[in-house]
This record gives sequence, C-alpha cells and structure tokens, in this order.
Amino acid sequence: MTDALLPYVDGELGATQASRVAEHLLACRACREECDRIRFAARAAGALKAVAAPYGVFENIEATIDKESSTSAGATAGPVESGGRWPNAAVWVAVAVLDLLIFGLIAWTVVSAPPSALEVTALEGSPKVQQRGNTGRDMLAVGEWLETDASSRARIRVADIGQVEIGPGSRVGLVTTGPDEHRLSLERGSMRAVVVAPPRLFLVDTPTATAVDYGCVYTLVVSDDARSTLRVATGRVALERDGRDVMVPEGAMCEARKGIGVGTPVYEDASEALLEAVRRFDFEGGGATALSTILAEARPRDALTLEAIALRVNEAERRQVRSRLEQLKR
Repeated sequence: MTDALLPYVDGELGATQASRVAEHLLACRACREECDRIRFAARAAGALKAVAAPYGVFENIEATIDKESSTSAGATAGPVESGGRWPNAAVWVAVAVLDLLIFGLIAWTVVSAPPSALEVTALEGSPKVQQRGNTGRDMLAVGEWLETDASSRARIRVADIGQVEIGPGSRVGLVTTGPDEHRLSLERGSMRAVVVAPPRLFLVDTPTATAVDYGCVYTLVVSDDARSTLRVATGRVALERDGRDVMVPEGAMCEARKGIGVGTPVYEDASEALLEAVRRFDFEGGGATALSTILAEARPRDALTLEAIALRVNEAERRQVRSRLEQLKR
C-alpha cells in the first residue's frame, strides 16, 4: 500500500483506487503517518516562493570576491591566466554566504506558512475556498470558508483521523485544528463525516447545536431555516447546546431548531406516528397529546426516546414514562 501513497497524495490515482487507499488509511496508523510525511513534504515544497534578497547582499558578495582575488593575485609570482579559476578562498566565501542565504529563505518560508490547515479536494464542480475556484486540491486554513454551489461537492481531510464530504449548496468553515481538537462550522448545507478518533476530538458547530464525535460515521444537515438534523450510521454522536447533551447512537437521529435547542433522539426505523409525535413534542408544543402517542407507539428499542423524554417532563408525566419503560422490559 505504501507504493500508492505518493500517487494518492499527488492525485494521480483513479477514483476506485483512491477510495481504497482512503479507506485503508482510516484503519492503518502506520500508513497514515507515512502519508502525513509525504503531504508535509509536498506542502513545504509548494510553500516556497520567490523572496527578494536583502538589499546589497549580492554586491557585498562580489566585493568580497574581488578583494580576495586582488589579495591572492598580488601574492603570486604572476598574473592569473585568462580563463583561470577564482582563488579557492574567495570561492568558498561566496558559496558559504549563498548557502546560508538560501537556507534562511527556505526555513523562513516554510515556518511562516500557515500551520493550521486541512486539505480540500474537489469531488464535483468547482468548490471555492475563500472564493478561490478549485477543481483539484486546496488548503482550508483556520478562519477560512469552503463553499459549494448546487453542482459541486468537496472532501475535507481532517488531519489523520478521517474525512468529511461536503454536499452541494454548503458553507463550512475551519474553526480550529490541532492535536487536541479539530472543529468545523457548518453554516448551511450538508456533510458526511467518517472519523476514527478518540471521543470529542472532532466537533462540528451549527447555528443551533454542536455535533461531538465519538468515533463514527454520520451525516449532518443544516437547512435554510437553521434547523440541524443529525443521522448516525455507525458509532455515537452527541448533540449539544446550552447545557443539554443528547447522545445519538447508531441508527438514530436528532434535530435541533433555532430558538428551541436540541430535541429528542429517536431511531429512524420507528413508526411514522412516533416520529411525528416526537417532532410535535419537541418543537410544536404537542404536550400531553404527543406524549400519549409516543408512549403508545414505543417499542422496546424506543426506550432511548422514552428515557430522554423522562428528563423533560413533569413528575406526573415522568411516572407515565417510567411505567411504560417497565412494561417494555417484560
């Protein structure tokens, strides 16, 4: 697999082979580390740019060479023959000065390059980073925004822990990236995250909540009215806002809405009547009527939803929920 890393970084692999390499990197730490080394070298080389030399540096080098040449010529028995070589001392002085200058410029350029950025790859169309059109690869730095129009998609590589596919019509920014936290901000649109990392290392802010990854695959959609919808395919994701922390497991979903906050987690294979009742209970003032439908429609698997609701109702309603939970356990 290591033989494929360089062409993978350079974007020379076909879609099928590149996908295989990406999946392998998620599972193989050694290959991820090797890939990171290749990417760093490529970025460092790409960051080099022409920088004007300090004023007068080349004139000073020439003056030093001329001085050393005159001194050496005066000390010899005869003149330097036409086509002869510069005296060794002068040559070494010039070479040493130039080497130091070049090394200093390279070191300054690499060190001064933005240290915090994630790689962006265009999947379709021409997604833009800070309004830069991109049909290949780009870097998303802290504070910058990636935007996709109706006909474009992009992929963000999140360091060595995974990747995020950004859907059409989306705007996503990089809040921070580092060894302790990688945080994106999804202002609108959709994303699909595939992350293999310790809990709470990868987070995504939305206008209504923050999705906190616990090592999983999930989708997150922010609609035009700022409604956030989280769906977890594998693993677990917490949805947090204003002190409310809801854990959403594999196969479940949860919404958060502006002015209301985080709702109730519910399995997507629940009955339509239960799903609708949860929406009314959370966001439409469904109250006792919605709660009655939830209790009647709940299966043993829906204990997840009932336990979350029990924390949000009055004492009398909580007793109803607890009673239904006991029935479902039998």
